[in-house]
Amino acid sequence: MKTPLEHLLIRASAGTGKTFQLSNRYISLLASGVSPTNILATTFTRKAAGEIRDRILERLADAILDEKASEDLLSHILVPTAAEQLDFKTCFQAMVTDLNRLNIGTLDSFFSVWTTKLSLEFGLTPGWSILNTTEYDNLMYTAISDVVQYGKNADLSRLLILLNKGSVSRSITSNIHDSIQNLRSLYQQSSEDVWNQRLATGRLKPQYLDDALNNLEAAVNNIDQPALTKGVLADLDMLRAQDFTAAIDKGVLKKIIEHATTYNRVEIPDKLISLYQPVLEYLGNHFSHEVHNQALATYDLLNRFTATFNNLKRQAGRLEFSDATDYAARISELPGELLIRLNSDISHLLLDEFQDTSLAQWRAISHLVTDVTTTAGSPVQSLFCVGDTKQAIYGWRGGRREIFDTLTNYVPQIRSDELKDSYRSSTFVLQFINKVFQNLSNHPRLGELTPVLKQWSDDFEEHSAARNLDGYVLYKNSPSASKLKDRLQNSLNETVELVKQLLATDKNISIGVLLRKNDDIGQLIQMLASEGIIASEEGGNTLTRFCPIQLIRNWLHLLEFPNDSLALFQIRQSPLKDRLNTGDADACLSSPTFLYERQRLLQLGAGDYIDELSQLMRPYLTNSQQFRLQQLIRHADSFDSDEPLRLTELLQSMDSERFTEESSSIVRVMTIHASKGLEFDAVVLPDLEPALTRTPDIIVARDDEQLPASIFPYRNAKIQSILPQHYRDAVLETRTEKLQEVLCVLYVAMTRAAHALYLIGPSQPKTPSDVPVTLAGLIQMALNDSYNCEPEAILYQEGNPCWYNDKDNTAELTDNRPQLPDGLNRHVINENQLLPTASPSSLEGGDHFHASGLLQIPNHNALNFGTLVHQVFEGITWWNDTQIEQYLDHLTKRRISWDESLRSTLTNLCAHKDITSVLSEEFYSKLDSFAGSEHLVVKMELPVTSIVEGQLIRGFADRLVIGLKGGQIVAADIVDFKTDDLGPDNSLLKERVQHYQPQLAAYQATIAQMFKIDVSQVSARLLFITAGVHAVLENVS
Repeated sequence: MKTPLEHLLIRASAGTGKTFQLSNRYISLLASGVSPTNILATTFTRKAAGEIRDRILERLADAILDEKASEDLLSHILVPTAAEQLDFKTCFQAMVTDLNRLNIGTLDSFFSVWTTKLSLEFGLTPGWSILNTTEYDNLMYTAISDVVQYGKNADLSRLLILLNKGSVSRSITSNIHDSIQNLRSLYQQSSEDVWNQRLATGRLKPQYLDDALNNLEAAVNNIDQPALTKGVLADLDMLRAQDFTAAIDKGVLKKIIEHATTYNRVEIPDKLISLYQPVLEYLGNHFSHEVHNQALATYDLLNRFTATFNNLKRQAGRLEFSDATDYAARISELPGELLIRLNSDISHLLLDEFQDTSLAQWRAISHLVTDVTTTAGSPVQSLFCVGDTKQAIYGWRGGRREIFDTLTNYVPQIRSDELKDSYRSSTFVLQFINKVFQNLSNHPRLGELTPVLKQWSDDFEEHSAARNLDGYVLYKNSPSASKLKDRLQNSLNETVELVKQLLATDKNISIGVLLRKNDDIGQLIQMLASEGIIASEEGGNTLTRFCPIQLIRNWLHLLEFPNDSLALFQIRQSPLKDRLNTGDADACLSSPTFLYERQRLLQLGAGDYIDELSQLMRPYLTNSQQFRLQQLIRHADSFDSDEPLRLTELLQSMDSERFTEESSSIVRVMTIHASKGLEFDAVVLPDLEPALTRTPDIIVARDDEQLPASIFPYRNAKIQSILPQHYRDAVLETRTEKLQEVLCVLYVAMTRAAHALYLIGPSQPKTPSDVPVTLAGLIQMALNDSYNCEPEAILYQEGNPCWYNDKDNTAELTDNRPQLPDGLNRHVINENQLLPTASPSSLEGGDHFHASGLLQIPNHNALNFGTLVHQVFEGITWWNDTQIEQYLDHLTKRRISWDESLRSTLTNLCAHKDITSVLSEEFYSKLDSFAGSEHLVVKMELPVTSIVEGQLIRGFADRLVIGLKGGQIVAADIVDFKTDDLGPDNSLLKERVQHYQPQLAAYQATIAQMFKIDVSQVSARLLFITAGVHAVLENVS
């Protein structure tokens, strides 16, 4: 179909092909003549971004190689009517040529790039980087220690008791850590006014309560019911003792709060109820002020922590991804001329998984949305957005599904479309999903949240299968147990048995076991391993959970603390004992061994040292343990420590960093969140006892823009009933949001299944009197309108239990590649292998610098003009004097502002043949190093990386001309564009050339390494554009 590329929002249910649609859109843009560098495609994970890129390349490659595939692709893409002859080979070449410049990635990655480009304007430390897990934990605990040390301990203790709902069972630091972790995102979205919301205008005086209690006491003498009299007197004792929390949970006061008319089967007189009203008014006033004071104290805690934490990050030159997002959201506050240093050539936006976008991300990306939707969608500008609010599972990370729903208001000219037919799941799986989600409100115990369930069911459109797949669904209870943890254990045991049965079919099928917690994943992996089943672990766990890694950790710990007798004992029971050279009676590591091992560590570096230790254990390791050991070695290789001899930081990182084990195993175990975007032939859900509703720590009311309008600490239902209505509304809003996310997670879990879905429910010895408010209760009530916890009962079964019969048999794969030696061909080096990093531009000026340069304010005008010059030449392969207007028009199309000074500079270049000749093919035909070259390739802004003289060199070459002969690189020439003022009669030329010599020398050595040619074959030159001077650099050889 030939239609314009309109602005389009697609609501795509699970498995309906949203990645397919996004790749259609991307290819449509390429086929319409749009450069891939003009397209920004974002998604939520790096893995998903890689899949989008690969899908586009694969579909284009298929279309090039197969005429039928070409016809199929042509039937799915949208191009202008004028584009009759489509050349998919040109589209493919355009992507491959600019592969390093493709804008396909996560929002976080793009925001980090933008923040890097504008780091000076934001006042950031040059060379900043993102905090890793270990650094984050260390800085966080340092900041918390300052808060504890300099805070008001009495206030802090009271606050923690309130935040932890009445009890503090761990250290203050641990409690503050958890509280801050839970509340940081809210703090970053809000101001102090949001926390400073009064629930009561004035504070009632204690005399008000005393008068009310005296009136109650006087009325007791007129009550002729002993039980009622006793209840009122008990209330009076608790209220006069200021035990308000206990008072509202007992006695007559409790019944009046609950609007009951009797107490111990005795009717409560109306007069007595009216005498209690001033008491309720006072208690409501009291708790209103307590909630307000706690909210302010919480804000103060977060404020003090944030100030300290941000200062520590600044000193360390580190940021969080959320920081980069916040800086990106401030881009619109900067001068307009600075924006050309961003992705100013982006004219098409493709936004995937948009339902998980956070408010900060939306603020950062909205200026681009505005830019590309100023006109109707076309090959010039367009917006494409796809998502599904039923799959909004990242609310805990700040994702707001409401942003997706309101996009049509933000972009009025956008068209909405829906995808309903699933290309993933079988009819039997979809029928089960339909039945569950269309009958959610059958659960009888959700109270005021029942309308949420009903709304979900009303909005849920029936799913249908686009393919005729064989399928099966089974819901079966596990053996019974009284305790929650034992019931989960029984479900995991049943999971192992089910996986064994599926593997026994010898069919080539994929099995996904989806759980809630990483700890449960580790346990299940070990249970499967004990049955000889290899499963990949993709939820992420610390390496120290594995026995061989724990032994390595103990050894490294001994090198820090040689007197640790427990670590020494554990080493003595392991294969590492042969390396100890310590007597059995010794209580610590011997001095000779300690000194030798420390020296060895210094010589080899952490990675190679751990590899050397591991040789003693390799005969005893499973394949999975070998893989984990290699992960540790790679981590140690890349670990950045200020002091190589100090192992504490490495040990901390081993305890905190999480590593996944993604493999081609038939069985894959992961969290439901990690499974997003994946599919499996069979899905197993063994944990159906999570509560549908959980008590929140903080409640939030949001405004129309989804920003927090009011934030309060949570109070239980009894206290809520005597607080103002807008507090109770905020509680309901927060509980609604939490329930919405639980339903989204359940939907995502079920829709991962292609053929079969297996649910393993909990079972108890005694049937509960009420339907549990759990996933199991929700699903069973939706299916059967009843709850059954009978052990091993089959509660639902539809489809073909042998759904896998038509699948191929499992084939034994043979790997004929040469086996790598142990340790991945590692070699010993005699120095610490952590390399200092430098960019070639950082080498400008050689080993010297002017101190005054540290104090100089950057000249934005010069910087902008230099950037403009680079932007112009980035689009010029070979110079043509007659095409200056086309060069400038190219900038205009990319929405880059320029003035007449740029036109004048380019026009003047025509008179400087010394410059323009370098930008011609003829120039290289006369260059000695290019003699014999059969073909020339020009690369602009080429990323270069290599190790030169012990430094890791990374940067971008402005222009690189490569000479090829017989398909092999034989020569390279580096051209660096400069806009320096060379002074009268170019008197500063020699000084400027000397200044840039180290930079270009680094480029030459780097290019030589990258292309595996002799450095003598790499030439370099400077083109001073404004001065019209061409300077050849001496070759580093």
